[in-house]
Amino acid sequence: MRFDPLLPWPVIAGVAALVVVVFVVRIRRRPGVGALLRSGGICAAALAIAVDPATTAGRSEARQTAADVLFVVDTTASMAAEDYGPTATGATDRPRLDGVRADITELASYFPGAHFSLVRFDTQARIDLPWTTDAAALETAVAVLRQERAAYSRGSQLELALAAVGEQLPRPTATGDEGFSVVFYFSDGERTAATTSGPSLSQQAGQLLGPNTIDADEGSSGLESFADLADLVDAGAVFGYGTAEGARMQEFVGRERRATVSEDPYLIDAATGEHAVSRADEGALRRIATDIGVPYLHRQSPGGLDDLASDIRDAAATAGAGDRPARNRLYWIPAGALVALVLWQAAASAEEVAAARRAFGPASRRRTA
Repeated sequence: MRFDPLLPWPVIAGVAALVVVVFVVRIRRRPGVGALLRSGGICAAALAIAVDPATTAGRSEARQTAADVLFVVDTTASMAAEDYGPTATGATDRPRLDGVRADITELASYFPGAHFSLVRFDTQARIDLPWTTDAAALETAVAVLRQERAAYSRGSQLELALAAVGEQLPRPTATGDEGFSVVFYFSDGERTAATTSGPSLSQQAGQLLGPNTIDADEGSSGLESFADLADLVDAGAVFGYGTAEGARMQEFVGRERRATVSEDPYLIDAATGEHAVSRADEGALRRIATDIGVPYLHRQSPGGLDDLASDIRDAAATAGAGDRPARNRLYWIPAGALVALVLWQAAASAEEVAAARRAFGPASRRRTA
């Protein structure tokens, strides 16, 4: 039997001593046997859970994936368009970013111990999460992903993340050795801001260069090449969200609340006065995937990434993180006893309350009178 206490041993010992003192005081007051069993059992079960008993079951080798996984996320206003979900129409439609969050969470689960980083882009590119092996940090960064505030929007430009991605790859290491670089790019492909002639976006450090617009019908024309990333990327994929028919977008004002009850929550097209509609451009996303040398996947519902993620994980090297003892944890036994004792105590308390009401209720007062 082994113990892995949830609290320091001195704290557990102090609590146990206090429980003994309280139990002795209660015995002197001569309570019922049932009350003693309940209170004593609850204290004993809680202490047993705190010491976390377990039996040894040999040893297991901890493994980690030697991959550097970079997530690149489009957070322009168009990613709030509500055409993601099991169906393309109807009240169940959800924002495209919901699909991005679900897919990143699923993909990360296939790379235990890997280095993760997250870059997002809207009016500018940002490194939201520097390289880390902390999966909880990635989970937090993904959970707080929101589209840009509509008031600050300057259009969509797919190349905007190039400089940040180039800065992140390859991941710096103490030995200078290059790892296995994986890039997952998430966008709807829509572009509403075009580049102009002159230096490339990577040379401009991710700044927007002009207010010109591009229709989805133009496909990938005018899109800056992502081919420079091909030599830096060992594996990955481009994920597309949304439909060619498009959908409306709720305005984001910097809080969880989209709009007040009296306001129209959807963005308005200033040119028409009608609800703005964002249409996905899969042609641009396929062009990006071809440039980088990775597959393109159109996403309309979560799940189904096992083949892709498993192949990439298997292609990356794995490293051992040392042996550790395998344990069969037994905290569930006292936890079950604790639940039963609490239910017993609740039933006894309810009976005591009912008895008190019968003794001191209106009927009792009438008999006394």
